[in-house]
Order: sequence, then C-alpha cells, then structure tokens
Amino acid sequence: MSSLRPQGLCPHLFVRGAARAVAAGAEVEMPVREMFWGERYGVLRDPFGHRWAVTTAREQLTPDEIVEGTEARPYPPSPS
Repeated sequence: MSSLRPQGLCPHLFVRGAARAVAAGAEVEMPVREMFWGERYGVLRDPFGHRWAVTTAREQLTPDEIVEGTEARPYPPSPS
C-alpha cells in the first residue's frame, strides 16, 4: 500500500454482501457480523487505503429492542 493514507472519511454503504469487495483486493479491517442494532456490519480497506463501512439491513428494530440487543450481543462482538 502507498505511504500516503487517506484520513477522516469512511463511507457507509448498504450492500448485499462484502465478498466481491474482498475478492477484488479489499482488506477486512472488521469482519462483517450480526450487530445488536439489527444489521450485519463490517469495515473494509480498499487497495488505495480508503476505509469502507458496509452494512446489510436484517431487521427493523425499535429503540427498546436495540437496548435489549446490547445485553444479548455485546459490542464489539467477539470473534466467531
């Protein structure tokens, strides 16, 4: 990777899956996992050093369900 690294920007994209980005050369910085707020979420770094947050909506939760989810699935999630 280049010694010049972008700073201060991490686009958040809604995607079906991150496998194509990884196959194209992206590094997994934070593996895509189920999160307490009802989405699958992870962070990738492309070959140019840009970070990308990727997410897939799984279920629409109420604020109370999200609070309950933090107890059931602590953040950050432990590796599977």
